[in-house]
Amino acid sequence: MEDEKGDITMKERYVRVGLVLLSLLYFQSAHAMTLCNPAEEIIWSCSSKNNIYSVCASKDLSINAGYMQYRAAKKGKTVFKYPEETKSHPSTLFHFALLAKGAMLSFNNNEYKYELFEGLMGEPSIMVSKNGKTIQDIQCEAGSDTLTLTPIQKILAGAGIKE
Repeated sequence: MEDEKGDITMKERYVRVGLVLLSLLYFQSAHAMTLCNPAEEIIWSCSSKNNIYSVCASKDLSINAGYMQYRAAKKGKTVFKYPEETKSHPSTLFHFALLAKGAMLSFNNNEYKYELFEGLMGEPSIMVSKNGKTIQDIQCEAGSDTLTLTPIQKILAGAGIKE
């Protein structure tokens, strides 16, 4: 929307400023939804009611270095971490699989199995089972939608995480 001289109109300036503000609000809400700190890579994250679930990795994650950790928080307080020690390399702890219509990251914690699903459509979910029986099916209200992205898949593959 330019005037006859090629200058941007006042209406166009308001539209552009509005888009910038919306982008900032989206970024802040997406960033607030993670338990990863700024020095970490967000591998996956979702929220459900008063809970936040995240998979965070060190920026130096590779086949020989770095760590990855699943975290769960309730009302802003971390209530569960896997593995408990943040400096554990993930190659033998996590499994990644591409599915027909999405992706899954999973891990076993004693007799519990955690499966983080991310479909190509809809919100992600977490299924927790014990001895093969589902004990919890968490439907996320919002998620990072990152497991289906090629850069995250390259990070996981580069760290040796595979099915």
